[in-house]
Amino acid sequence: MAGGEDVEDSQGRFREHGPAGTTHEELLRQQRLLATQLRSAAGTPAGPWLRLLALVIDVVAWLGATAVPILLTGGIAKLFGFDAGESGSGPPALAIPGVLITMVIFWGYVPICTRLWGATPGKLALRLRVINYTTGEPVTPARSWGRFLLHALFAVTCWGILLLIDHLWVFGEEGRTLHDKASGTTVVRI
Repeated sequence: MAGGEDVEDSQGRFREHGPAGTTHEELLRQQRLLATQLRSAAGTPAGPWLRLLALVIDVVAWLGATAVPILLTGGIAKLFGFDAGESGSGPPALAIPGVLITMVIFWGYVPICTRLWGATPGKLALRLRVINYTTGEPVTPARSWGRFLLHALFAVTCWGILLLIDHLWVFGEEGRTLHDKASGTTVVRI
């Protein structure tokens, strides 16, 4: 029998059979097994405490990276004789470059690092990677941005309660957060 033929079973129903008579359900089981093997080859699931430590490292790195443009724009304001700490002491336009750079760093840090290197600097320091849960391959730009946007949405919704719930899922059987599950990703140790 050639692959992909419809065959009538003993109850008169048609079922699609794959190569050598395998059923669709058998093929799905084999696909899940292969995906598990690929994830295992990519690394073991990262524990919740390693992920938390990576997040702390990333927050410190992000704060350091955003402090630079803020300090620079404050220094530029000082050069022009404005006291950046005083209300109404200078034109608001002097703050715009620092704010824009800070926003680019905030919105780009996680998704761009995850796409380029498979991890943020915090995860890289701890030898963790974000991978596609199904295939074990590096994440695509769409998954990287989707994962970040879900995480950001959880952070700003309901005073961060959803973020807490999101992170509590990491203690589950698979070690995946809600934003991991929704974006089809997982974090592994390499």
